[in-house]
Amino acid sequence: MKWFNRIAFIILALAFLLVFAMLSRIIFNSPADVAKTFIEGMFRLDVAALQSVTCEAKRAGITDELLAESSKSLTSGAFDLSGVTYIYNDATSSVSVGGIIRATVNGIAMAYPANTLIPIGIPVVKEGFRWRVCPLYPMPG
Repeated sequence: MKWFNRIAFIILALAFLLVFAMLSRIIFNSPADVAKTFIEGMFRLDVAALQSVTCEAKRAGITDELLAESSKSLTSGAFDLSGVTYIYNDATSSVSVGGIIRATVNGIAMAYPANTLIPIGIPVVKEGFRWRVCPLYPMPG
C-alpha cells in the first residue's frame, strides 16, 4: 500500500507542476511577449491590447485619440508581423526587434527590416509579477 501512496503522490506532484507551469506562463509573462503584444497592438490600432501591456505610468495616455494620429499610415495597408523576432536585453531592460515586417500598401508588397522601423529597444519594466512596456516618449496622462 505504501508504494501506491508514493505513486499517487508523485502523480499529483507532477500534475501540480504542470498546472503551475501553464499558469506561470500566463501570470509571469516575458518581456518579449509584452513587446510583441505592444507592437502588434500598434499596428492593429488596438487600444485595449496596448493598455493591457503598458506600464501604469503611461497606460492612461494610450487612447483612441492618440492612435488616430498614426491611423492614416497604418490603415492604408496590410501588415504581416509574423517574421518579427523579439529579444530581451537584461542590461538595457529593453526588447530589440529583428526580422522582417511585410506590408502591402495600395496593392504593392514591400518588406522592411523590423529594426529600421523600430530602431530603438522597447523599454520594459516589471510591475508586480508582470512585465510591462513603458514607452520613453511622452504620453499624456
